[in-house]
Amino acid sequence: MRGASSQSQKAVHLNRVDEIGMTVRTISQPGLTLRCLVDDISEKVINVQTAGAEIAQGNQEPRFARNRQ
Repeated sequence: MRGASSQSQKAVHLNRVDEIGMTVRTISQPGLTLRCLVDDISEKVINVQTAGAEIAQGNQEPRFARNRQ
């Protein structure tokens, strides 16, 4: 599952202006878009995990300590 992992992928760079160059760019663009989407989702997952851990930690505090604030 290396393609969907956070491992760096080598980008294909062709300085061709013919049909092959256009085809490579057309094929590469969805991959770049998917990479950005996966990165964004990964960041959101980390944020949710952090928030969940903070909530769990808050739930473990004694009740009287929460009422003092």
